[in-house]
Formats: sequence, C-alpha cells, structure tokens
Amino acid sequence: MNKLPFIVALLTAHAALGQVGYRSVQNNQPVKKAYDSTVNVENIKCQFDPASMIGQEFYFAQRSPYFKGYAKQDTTFKDFFSDKQTSLQGVAGNPAKEASRSGPSISYAGIPIAKIKLPAATAKKTNDVLSNLYKPIYIQHSSYSGEAVTPYSALENRTFTVTGWEILKEEDNLCQTQVTLKDADGEKVQWKIYGRRESGIAVFTKGYLEKLKQTWVNKPVYFIEESFAPSSFYNPLDKQTLGYVQGSKWQCTELTFLFDENFFGKLHLILRNDAQKEIAVQIDDRGSLDKQLSLFYIWSEERYLAVKQKEKAEQEAALAKEEADKKQLQKDIKAYRESMIKQFGTANGNIIADGKVKMGMNQNMCEAAWGYPSDRVKTQVGAHVIETWFYYPAGSWLKFQDGKLIQIKE
Repeated sequence: MNKLPFIVALLTAHAALGQVGYRSVQNNQPVKKAYDSTVNVENIKCQFDPASMIGQEFYFAQRSPYFKGYAKQDTTFKDFFSDKQTSLQGVAGNPAKEASRSGPSISYAGIPIAKIKLPAATAKKTNDVLSNLYKPIYIQHSSYSGEAVTPYSALENRTFTVTGWEILKEEDNLCQTQVTLKDADGEKVQWKIYGRRESGIAVFTKGYLEKLKQTWVNKPVYFIEESFAPSSFYNPLDKQTLGYVQGSKWQCTELTFLFDENFFGKLHLILRNDAQKEIAVQIDDRGSLDKQLSLFYIWSEERYLAVKQKEKAEQEAALAKEEADKKQLQKDIKAYRESMIKQFGTANGNIIADGKVKMGMNQNMCEAAWGYPSDRVKTQVGAHVIETWFYYPAGSWLKFQDGKLIQIKE
C-alpha cells in the first residue's frame, strides 16, 4: 500500500495548523471600583470589585420594641445556609423552643442601641429534624407539617465578617450576589442577595456606619439654602413641627438608631443648636410620610463653605463686571460726544449727545439726538413741506418745515 499520499496530506494539514494563531480582543467591560463605604448593603449592586468586599463587616440591627402590630413572634428566613448541620430535637408535648432573652443596653461602633426583649419562637414536632440553615428553629404549621427556619433573633445585633463575595448574575437592572459570612464563633453562612431591599432585614456595613460618623459626628451642620428647601419639618424627638431656617447652624452630636413604630430603628443624626434644641435627621428618607428631614436637606461645613465661597466669587465677578461695564459706558459716551461735536459742532454736538433737540436743527441732527422715528407724515402746505416725526409709545413728536425743526412735543 502506498502511504506517501497520506503522509503528504498529514504534513500539509500540520503545516496549515501551524499557521493558525490566537488573538485576544480588547475587553471593554468597565473596571469595577473598590467598595468605598459610601453606600449601604441594599445599594451594593455589581458596581464594586468583589475582592474589595472581603473583610467587610455586616451588622444586623435590632428591631424596634414599639412596632405597632408586633405579634410576639420572630421574623424568619430560609436563605441563610450554614456550613454546619444542626439537629433539631423535640417530642410532642415538650416542644423545642428558642429561649426568650433580654439584651442589655449596648452600643455598636459607638452607636447606642436601646434594650429590647426578644420573644420566644416555639416548635412542635415528634421527630428530629436536620437542617443546614444558620441557627435554625423548627416551626410547626399544622399537625402534619412544619419547617426549619432561621429566626432574625439569631442575626440580630450580631456582626459577621465577609469571607466570600460572588456575583451570580449581572444584568442592567439586576444583580444577584452570594455572600459568605463568618460569625464570631467561626461558623460560616451563605446568603444570597437579590439586588433589592430585603424584607424584614436591617443590615449595615461597618464601613458605611464609620463613614457616616467621620462625615457628620462632632462637626458643624447647616440647613441648605435652596429654593426647594422646606418651610417646616417634623422632629421625631419631641413630635413637633418646627420652622426650617435656611443657613442655620447646628452641631451634630451623635449617630444613633432611633426606635419608633417602624419595624426597625432608623439611623438618625442628632443635631443641636446654640439654644440646645435637639432635632433628628434621618439617613434614609424612603418610606417617610411625616416630613422628617433627611441628609438631602443639610450641608456639611465643607459643603456650606464651598457654597458661600462660590456665592462670594460670583458676587465679586458681578461687581467687577458692573464696574467694567460702567467704565466702558463712560468711554462709549465720551466717544459718542466727541463724534457728535466733530459732526455738528461744539454747541449742537453737546446738545445732541445729551439726547436733546432745539428749534432750527435739521433732520440729521434730530435723528442723531432722538433716533429714527416710529412713523413719518409729510404734507405740502403752500410752498412749504411740512413733515412730522412720531415716536411711539412715548407719544412724542417733532415737526419740521422745509427740513428745519419748528415744533417739539415731548
């Protein structure tokens, strides 16, 4: 069998393959920036570099004890998965319980948090349940069904460190992220964030809270000076409606979670003026119907001084322009007067430059003094040509006979 054609074909193919290369196309995807602590968890979409989220700390806030309609039951979740498996034990008539507990008055990152009593969550079951949820409890829905869930009390007032940050899906209006958190005992939790504000959860990054404190606390604050500023606002500290004085100066004394009838305490800045009046300014104005002030209506001292410096510069520029315009006007008037004197002589030129006319002036002089008329009416009276110039809307007129001014109506 002649193998020569086969060998030639193989060598040809190998040579052709050797001529095929690889080339990279430039990646036009924007470079993700590092997390800068300017936004909180619900606004961390896909715009930040996942690597910059590693080491961040998540703090789950306390619920308000004053929430209207509080049903003495824990908020529960089914999307916090632990790296440990928990066996939930209990028998009929002796159900497993999450103990009721009271937390002492504490603070987080220097932010005071009020005392709150956490209600019990019960479970009724006849068999043990294995669960991969974080700190699970078992809830009996009926005689035949139930489920394991993570109670919010297992997260409440606790800090978790981010050890993993994976973007699962990224589209124009959607960002799905899987976060790995580690608690103080080293237990890891996986939590999927779906790019929206999670219902029943109040979580903050430590960096965000620290950034707020660095920006505002123990620093002067000013009410904005804008046309859209409110005329009054509601102060939740004394439940009074107060007048909003633009440009008024306050001192920010603290950043605090303020408990009210909402499910969670809301972050507020506490401001105090020279009269020792205290008001609360909320960080997040979503869901507020009582006309509270938010960060949108206050300026830091840096911003206030920048605005004032800009206003001063604009005023100085306007004054400089006004002065320059005056000087230019004086030059123009002088040049115009000289032009009229040169054209009509000293006596008539000065009169015309002052915008006046006198009997006997010709039409050129009058036009130079009063300007072109709105209307002209010419008639023949015997041997004389009578022409009248009308100036509207002033109602003034000039009458000429044979080109010379004979009558003036000012």
